[in-house]
Amino acid sequence: MIKHLSNTFALLYILSNQLLIAQVGELRDSGAFDQACQRGIGPWYFASNYANYEGAIPYDIIDLNSKKVSLIDRDGVVCFCEGESEFSGLVTANDVTLYGNGSARTVKVSPSIDNYFNLIFLKDDDLFRFTRYYPFDLKDEGLGISNGKKNLELSIKNITFTNSLSRSQSENWLQKYSPIAKDLRDQVIENVNCLNDQLESSSNSDNEAIRQECFDDNQGIIPSVFEFSKSSIQGNRANASLMLENVIFLEIDNDNLIEFFSEEGVATFENIQLVQNNTLGGLQIAGIRNLELSNVKANRNYNTTFDFIKNQNVSLSNVLIENSISLSGLIMMGNFNQSLSKIKINENELFLFIAHSHDIFAPTMIGEGELSINDFEVSDSQVHSIWFSNQKLKADNVFFNNNKWYTPFMFMASEKKPFKFNRLGFENNRGGVEESDAMKFRMGSGDHFTLSINGSGSLNNFTFGGNQISVPIMLHSSKMIFNRSYFAENNILEGNDTYKSLIVQVGNIEYNNAQFLNNNFQWSSASPRFQGQKIIIIPRFLYYENIENTYSMLREDEPLYRLLANHKISMRNVRMDHPGDVASIFAINANALQDWPQTGDAEGINPSVFQLGAESGEYSMYKFYEADNIECAFVDDVYRCQ
Repeated sequence: MIKHLSNTFALLYILSNQLLIAQVGELRDSGAFDQACQRGIGPWYFASNYANYEGAIPYDIIDLNSKKVSLIDRDGVVCFCEGESEFSGLVTANDVTLYGNGSARTVKVSPSIDNYFNLIFLKDDDLFRFTRYYPFDLKDEGLGISNGKKNLELSIKNITFTNSLSRSQSENWLQKYSPIAKDLRDQVIENVNCLNDQLESSSNSDNEAIRQECFDDNQGIIPSVFEFSKSSIQGNRANASLMLENVIFLEIDNDNLIEFFSEEGVATFENIQLVQNNTLGGLQIAGIRNLELSNVKANRNYNTTFDFIKNQNVSLSNVLIENSISLSGLIMMGNFNQSLSKIKINENELFLFIAHSHDIFAPTMIGEGELSINDFEVSDSQVHSIWFSNQKLKADNVFFNNNKWYTPFMFMASEKKPFKFNRLGFENNRGGVEESDAMKFRMGSGDHFTLSINGSGSLNNFTFGGNQISVPIMLHSSKMIFNRSYFAENNILEGNDTYKSLIVQVGNIEYNNAQFLNNNFQWSSASPRFQGQKIIIIPRFLYYENIENTYSMLREDEPLYRLLANHKISMRNVRMDHPGDVASIFAINANALQDWPQTGDAEGINPSVFQLGAESGEYSMYKFYEADNIECAFVDDVYRCQ
């Protein structure tokens, strides 16, 4: 029902020759919102009339209560009163504010009747489809619904959005929707699982290595065209600005909370809470110019993922994700410039962090992949994967403590984009994600923890202590430097029975001021006959003829790592405090797979074989406790330390 307030009431708030959108503060302070709320729960639409004749009322005040879908076709303010109201709105105007006349906790808004959405703003072709599905009563039947010509400025303040209806109970304006959030998540997980399998097979010495293509040629990991699904707030008008301040999403059963795709658009979210929502995702934002999120808290949600795809600038600060059920994560792909500051992930059932190019094999934009991280912590959670690729990364204070992992930490950087980690730490991590049957079906094989770091760069003040790793730490680089690193009291599990190492590396690695202390090697067999050599570092593992290391795919100018001459170790002020049966460096002087000892040969191997092999040139083995200055490399196909 439309209720026009008296001219006297309206004239109190005349804002001559100005849009009402800019006058929220004046309307609030003058009492206009309070007076409207005294007349009913609303919401109340203060709609501009665009009248310029003398004596004209500059706006209508319209009661939107009981409207199935409200058409917001004039600039203005939608005022929501304290209490619980219903609103589903289509915005075709250019300047609109949704304002809660109270605190966010006291102003609760549900979709009207059986709708699933609170707010929609659409580009012209989607708008046409929408209006065919939702017919509107127009004063002039000859006119259709169309968007304003100016850029959209949309603000939302002091509101709690909620919806207790399930997805099956709510309508869908397209009737058939594409569950983008689930498709994106499943595609990411499929490729991560493939990389995990490659990592595990790369460290396996079995004769029959399994080749698996993780990515098709030129495969982009995300869909090129987005389609709308069920979300509380969704819009794709070009040049749109979406601003949220003091907004809560509470107990919503939807595909997503926000879907925002806008060419040259802007999104600014401040003081946002996501609480006990049951969604396929969370926030999905793509193709915009600037995205800023600050002071965001997500607590006790079923699935909490932030999907940020192909945006020019992305900034996240003071973000807390905790107590999430099922999957939570940050999925950042194809973005140009990214900054993460003060991010805390705590006590989540399953967490995923992905940052890479839209196209895994090559940038989609010149210089794509700038990523800055400052103060990032994941603790007391189950981690599906942490996966970076094709990023020029600078990271400070990044810590992973007391987590269970499903797939390893994987970092893949281009040689042309040197990375820099300052204070990267892993303490008390292990494999062992507690999977449900549904999770196993969705994710495939996995369930182990290690590191795979690939690319040129430096790690300063690196800590790796008290962890349980299933396969060795794997390093792959033409020039990687560890400054002030600490590897202590880690348990090395699984692997083969012939040799077991803490680190397997490919290429040129430097260790400066490093400590390797009290690392333990555990064997699958209790019999000494089946226990091979314990090793801190293996300086090279073989490339097989039909299997390239998956994690080298970003090399533009890849050295010929099959050549023994390209594998070096430099050590300055390094301490290795381990029992006498632990080799500091162990190299196999072989260029073919068949020359390596195989797992099946372990029964016939005893410790003396390794020493004899070193003397005959088949193996090179070194043991030391203190290294002031050591250089190691292959010389005439035999590994030698200076």
